[in-house]
Amino acid sequence: YAPSGFEAAQDWDSVTPRVAFNYQFSPSVLGYISAAEGFKSGGFNGRITTAAQEFDPETLWSYEAGLKTSFAGGGVLNLAAFYQDYKDMQVSRFASDPVTGNFTSVFDNAGGATMYGVEAELSAPITSQLRLDSNLAYLHSEYTEFVDGGVDVSDQRHLVNAPEWSGRLGLRYQQPLGDFGDLTLSAGASYRSRTYLTVSSNQARIQGAYTLYDASIMYEPPGGRWNILLSGQNLSDVAYRDHAFDLSASPGVLLGYYGAPLTYSLTVRYQF
Repeated sequence: YAPSGFEAAQDWDSVTPRVAFNYQFSPSVLGYISAAEGFKSGGFNGRITTAAQEFDPETLWSYEAGLKTSFAGGGVLNLAAFYQDYKDMQVSRFASDPVTGNFTSVFDNAGGATMYGVEAELSAPITSQLRLDSNLAYLHSEYTEFVDGGVDVSDQRHLVNAPEWSGRLGLRYQQPLGDFGDLTLSAGASYRSRTYLTVSSNQARIQGAYTLYDASIMYEPPGGRWNILLSGQNLSDVAYRDHAFDLSASPGVLLGYYGAPLTYSLTVRYQF
């Protein structure tokens, strides 16, 4: 590739305030609310070597309210609700040059986007040996403005990697072995609803809902100086994409990158 045929410079600055209030309702219940502004600097598209394609800074106002609670036996329940308002959201995509028809990369600003949702996390003992760990999240996301080729296509686009529902459910069982140490068994399932993987929201690269299962068994001798762990991930060997590129405009292909298939590992740890 030829070196860049241009020089360009720009300065951006921002003051990003944050304010938060906590209230201790009781020794085991904490409430909070917060508001904060975030800032991501503007820049230049480094893939283009013939012109200084500049993109603007991205800003975000984020609001959150929630509760953090604890209860007897080491249990924890956390709840949070949030709202996020993006301005000039930065997006990277690929297109066909309108003059030459050649492949080109585009790094620009989508205009605006909003997200809101709720999250819950529960970790609690079921018995003295069995423990539940879980979380659940709901997310609504949408572009409020996305100008592409002079046309607002916000109603046709979906934010990347923003599933409406996601969560995990896990169990951990610890079996004391007396003078021989402890044996810990764990199993879990993680869920993710339909997800758009490309900025263009290409229908051929939507990842449908899927669930991943994992399990492990760990032995730890008395003293805890070392342990041995046998674990497996994606036990049902689900084929799922976690990333994609839409190059259909030029050179006419779609790329998809898959998550790890069924994997297993044996790990030995020793603390010096």
